[in-house]
Amino acid sequence: MTAAGNLHRIALDTRNVPKTALIELAKVSKRIASEEARRVGSPWTSNRGRTIRLRAVDHITTRGTKTFLRIQGVPVGPWVWATSGTEPHLVGVGRTRPGGRTTARRAKKAKYLKGAGYSHPVRAPVAHPGTSGRRAWSKVRIRVRATTKAVFGEQVHKAVTGGR
Repeated sequence: MTAAGNLHRIALDTRNVPKTALIELAKVSKRIASEEARRVGSPWTSNRGRTIRLRAVDHITTRGTKTFLRIQGVPVGPWVWATSGTEPHLVGVGRTRPGGRTTARRAKKAKYLKGAGYSHPVRAPVAHPGTSGRRAWSKVRIRVRATTKAVFGEQVHKAVTGGR
């Protein structure tokens, strides 16, 4: 291949570097998020009793000449709880209608809860002391920020050397 041909191939490959680097960075970010989620653990369960699995999704968009990558932890609520913790709150409080009335059907389905200091399950709100945050998403951000430069450098190197 001639020098002009090589230069043309490099020019074409470097044009795609932002998009390919962001795709690779998205993969790395999701892997880091899943590692941190495993480390933090998920003590939360859904309404159906299944353990909530913390994971991340990516959104890559292009506007004009700029390409953007957004990584988001899903489900959002449990990621916030794992990062920031929760305030003390009541567990077992039913939803109310306007005016403070509870639905009769919900009152019949009320769950019995066992709280600290109770000798038997009770059908009343139990005070939850709250939890401290474990900085889960903050750790994901720190680790992704540390790997970003390496991922982009690798993609530029692949574009210039032709993947060798």
